[in-house]
Amino acid sequence: MSMACRKFKIAHHTTMNTNYNKALMLVCIMAIMLTVPFLGLTDFYSKGEPREAVVAYTMLEHGNWILPINNGGDIPYKPPFFHWCIALFSLLQGHVSEFTSRLPSAVALISMSVGGFVFFAKRKDHATQQSTSPTLIALLATALSLTAFEVHRAGMNCRVDMVNTAFMVGALMLMYRWWERGKHNLPWLAIICMSGATLTKGPVGMLLPCAVMGVFMLAQRENFWSTLWRLSLTALLSLVLPLCWYYAAWQQGGDEFLRLVKEENIDRLLGKMSYESHENPFWYNFMTLIAGWLPYTLLMLFSLFVLPWTRFSRNRLMQNIRKAEPMQMFVWLAVALILFFYCIPKSKRSVYLLPCYP
Repeated sequence: MSMACRKFKIAHHTTMNTNYNKALMLVCIMAIMLTVPFLGLTDFYSKGEPREAVVAYTMLEHGNWILPINNGGDIPYKPPFFHWCIALFSLLQGHVSEFTSRLPSAVALISMSVGGFVFFAKRKDHATQQSTSPTLIALLATALSLTAFEVHRAGMNCRVDMVNTAFMVGALMLMYRWWERGKHNLPWLAIICMSGATLTKGPVGMLLPCAVMGVFMLAQRENFWSTLWRLSLTALLSLVLPLCWYYAAWQQGGDEFLRLVKEENIDRLLGKMSYESHENPFWYNFMTLIAGWLPYTLLMLFSLFVLPWTRFSRNRLMQNIRKAEPMQMFVWLAVALILFFYCIPKSKRSVYLLPCYP
């Protein structure tokens, strides 16, 4: 009997691994085929795309990879990691094109999709039913995120947002894995991801992952002071590489560079920018999430007429929150805190909410 049980477990484990490997291959193929073949088919169609591409062009043309001055006097609005990627991809074909300019975003989306699938498939406690395969849930979740309108559009754009999102989402997942494994040492891979996010779009790439992880750890009854010093050290270490660039850029750009950094990172949050930048009301973020999840929001709308309704119960809601597995709590907090954070500044754009989707 014992031998039969052992053989059954081995066969079951082998089947699970086979299904996982097939699903992982499917995710890789799907992510590549939905992005890469279409990157160079259209010209730049917004003012933001050529604005980013010209920074990479200037890097290659003048050899300044720290703070290239575009169009005779314009300082880039964002840190240079995204433009470094465009320049490196463009070196292979000898010039900057639509394809090489959008390739970093596509690679980021592919990496985020594969990483998200692996992260969720290896954690069984997020399955809603024991009979439901975690691999299947991870595959469906990845497919939904990959093909959602807002996410796919960002992965096909020459803009910094998808690269920044991939780094932030990667940092969140890696910090959860670090917590899950007992918080030994420091989450070095997460630190590298947050460094990349900060070098792509600024300090928010470090701030949000650390804030989400801090709230989650406190919700799991972790010691406050232990959580504070661990995450503070993690945040400081993730700023080491970006600060090297900021110092080098300040040496070249001087006070004008510092003014731009302050306006983009502090004044934007406080609503004190010298020009109007995507100012929208509070409800704008909720509308963009509904639109960003197309076509699946239409399916959800249709389901209201088919699925059984249940009365809302505050007690039941609180019971579900108290009984939530760590994985569920982590996901809920990540979405809620990211959404709340981007409701604070007057400047609101749909792409700011990209980290909510995975």
